[in-house]
Amino acid sequence: MDTFGRAPKNVTDAYIIWALTSNGEQIEDMDKQIAFLVKQADQYIDDNNIDTYYLGLIANILYNVNQTADARKYADLVA
Repeated sequence: MDTFGRAPKNVTDAYIIWALTSNGEQIEDMDKQIAFLVKQADQYIDDNNIDTYYLGLIANILYNVNQTADARKYADLVA
């Protein structure tokens, strides 16, 4: 019952990293966290499991950390 209405873990994790990068915050291993989320997004794409909200978060995270070329890949999929 406690999972009703809760976002999946990958979405929650991406949202938290997006919020932190939006405010210029740094956490330990931020680059590793971002790389993990990107790898996960790529796997979802390969599996044809497109979650536009998740991919939008990934795109925005990458824009926030000035990885514009990589961000565009995900933004284009969302569009």
